[in-house]
Amino acid sequence: MPLLARPLLVASLIAAAGCYAAEPATVGVVPEIGTRMSFQLNDQGRAALGLVMGDGLERIQGRVLSRDASGYLVAVSEVRRSRGSLQVWAGEPVRLEDRHVSGLSIQRYSRRRTAIAVAGGVGALALILTRGIDGFALGSDPSTSPRDSLSASLRLVLP
Repeated sequence: MPLLARPLLVASLIAAAGCYAAEPATVGVVPEIGTRMSFQLNDQGRAALGLVMGDGLERIQGRVLSRDASGYLVAVSEVRRSRGSLQVWAGEPVRLEDRHVSGLSIQRYSRRRTAIAVAGGVGALALILTRGIDGFALGSDPSTSPRDSLSASLRLVLP
């Protein structure tokens, strides 16, 4: 794979994975299986799920595996805690009762946000590749070309 292709591929995958917009939904909504959702927990939910998932729960995000009359089965992808910390999960199934949820939102893929993120990432990568990483430092040597800086940086990383 060419040297430029890997960073562009990684940037594209990151941008595609993270460009979702939250749309508020009402508790009890019946989403399609596989829908990404975010569940805001109430005090009762924090107490009940805290025994299983740890203290300080605020919000749980994941894909809906199933829905019945009293709640959701969710493949959890991330947990936000009360002090702002984020814990990434690997899709472990967790049962969320409607009575434990104070609010929820459906995470919809946003083409606009994705396009903006990809364009920004490609622009930043192009700027770094043309100016070199050292080109942004205050004390950089103007006598060296951006290609020299890039070559020197690659020599440090690649044997």
